[in-house]
Amino acid sequence: MGVSNWFASSSRGDSSKLSGGTFSSGLRMGTLVELTNPKGIAFFLGLYAVSIPPDAAISVKLTVLAGGFILEMLWYSFVTVLMSSPPAQAVYRTSGAWIDRFVGTLLIGFGIKLLSERL
Repeated sequence: MGVSNWFASSSRGDSSKLSGGTFSSGLRMGTLVELTNPKGIAFFLGLYAVSIPPDAAISVKLTVLAGGFILEMLWYSFVTVLMSSPPAQAVYRTSGAWIDRFVGTLLIGFGIKLLSERL
């Protein structure tokens, strides 16, 4: 993932050419992407499995699931509103390649650390 971030940052196109679409089409697409993202599902299930005791009441388990869903919706709504603003878009348009490279470098570092711990 880190290496792909480096390559994506150098081949980034002009984001101003992207079609805006409607709010409902964006919401549908974002929901579909999130619900079919196995990394997000695996991450949440991993946290859920280690943080909730097996003998916890079903109401506790449902409350944790509902809370996780609400937090996800709030976070992605915040990011959507933030990145929809012209100032944030301008910053990302000018600095997006460097942001991608920075995140790519972090991911490569985490990968190297995981590999070194396993060897």
